Amino acid sequence: MTTRCSDPNCALTPFRDVDGHGREVPRCPHCAAGLRPDVVLFGEALPALASWTVKRALRDCDLFMAVGTSGRVSPADSYVRSAEYAGARTILVNLEPMDPPNPAFQEQHIGPAEDILPQLLARL
Repeated sequence: MTTRCSDPNCALTPFRDVDGHGREVPRCPHCAAGLRPDVVLFGEALPALASWTVKRALRDCDLFMAVGTSGRVSPADSYVRSAEYAGARTILVNLEPMDPPNPAFQEQHIGPAEDILPQLLARL
């Protein structure tokens, strides 16, 4: 629900955005570049602060769930190893099984997340 400017040099801070934009790409009010969701997309690096925060949280992790991923893409594939090392229960939920499997995942639940997660979370 947060949007940011696609230009990394723009001074616009990410903001809450609940407006529908139709078929047109919304434009930044500061620099006119396209606006985009404030998420990390495939192939992009995590911001340094987010990466540091995740690594600190993994030290105390007791449950690690990856949902909707192959479990083989960096950096998520290393996060599960860190969680396993910390003694966490590690679970993968995905539409397809890992090929090849990531041995750091103790459990795999194959199917739609909207079906699996309510059942899985009810048992935790």
